[in-house]
Amino acid sequence: MEFQAGEPQRVFCDGRDVTEAIRLPEIGDLASAVSAIPGVRRALVERQREIVGAGGIVLEGRDAGTVIAPNAELKVFLTASDEERARRRCRELEQRGIPADFQDVLARLRERDLQDQTREDSPLRMAEDAVLLETDGMGIEEVVDRLARLAEERAKA
Repeated sequence: MEFQAGEPQRVFCDGRDVTEAIRLPEIGDLASAVSAIPGVRRALVERQREIVGAGGIVLEGRDAGTVIAPNAELKVFLTASDEERARRRCRELEQRGIPADFQDVLARLRERDLQDQTREDSPLRMAEDAVLLETDGMGIEEVVDRLARLAEERAKA
């Protein structure tokens, strides 16, 4: 796997750009199931820790602050209501020309959350020292601004 900086960041697997493919709903469903397999989980955690070890990175993920980078300088636990998250996902899919049914997206989201929260290895949970940021009603720019302020405040401390 390779990552290419930019907006958006591009993801390559065996030289093939898979950036769009990895955001498909069925891949999201499979990601939760596959990440519950202990051997897969260990390999992914090891690789992610290698990436983090190089420093200067913003890491996003369901266990980023508890398992991958437990000693990170700043940990933020972003959350929103299930309904808000489903609306955002529907909007994202529709912008990419993928039909999205709100109830289906909501059900998939809840199922994935349950799988991730109850898996034996690296369950989804907020780190004790993370800042909770509830994002209902916030646009992406507002969330990014808030994150930037948190990072600036932490850098000054």
